Amino acid sequence: MNSTREELIEFALGFSGASADGKNSDEYLTLLSRDAESAQTRKDMGKMSSCALFVRAVWWWLGLEHEIYTRPYRTGYAPIDVVRIGKDHGAYIPGYKLSNQTYPKAGDAFYIATKDGKREHFGIVTKELLIQPGTFKYETVEGGQGPGGRTIEKLTRSIFKTKEMYPSIGDRLLLAWFDCDSLKLPGLRSDPSK
Repeated sequence: MNSTREELIEFALGFSGASADGKNSDEYLTLLSRDAESAQTRKDMGKMSSCALFVRAVWWWLGLEHEIYTRPYRTGYAPIDVVRIGKDHGAYIPGYKLSNQTYPKAGDAFYIATKDGKREHFGIVTKELLIQPGTFKYETVEGGQGPGGRTIEKLTRSIFKTKEMYPSIGDRLLLAWFDCDSLKLPGLRSDPSK
């Protein structure tokens, strides 16, 4: 694993347990807002589900540049932003490409949703636990947890390759993952927890 992946994982895991409602709410909101949003948007982010906001923010804190980051955040656009940023950087890998040779690795982000496209969710793979034909088990760190989706937590997820086009993760499908190396992250700008 290269140092960029390691740095991303360490940074993201450092926010496990952070919450809009907890004693570390200021760090949580600084992380998501990148300390660049208006006071009102920052306050509003404390009421939003944070899964895509978390991935979007982690990439930015690790130095990723994209024109989306130059504009104020548009409420509800975090999932669209993550997909666009990933595609524009050549990091987007469709879920149907999952195989024993091509799969999410520690440091990659993932994108899942129900078959109808609702209940989208994003997270970051932090550790590969099991890679074997048709089964992939990971430790992850994900925003969008807890009451109202306003907590970042560590989880364990399994992906199963089935006869369906897209692999399953529980009641959702792996629509894509984002290759950390393709993002070419320059490195941590600063640490919002300090």
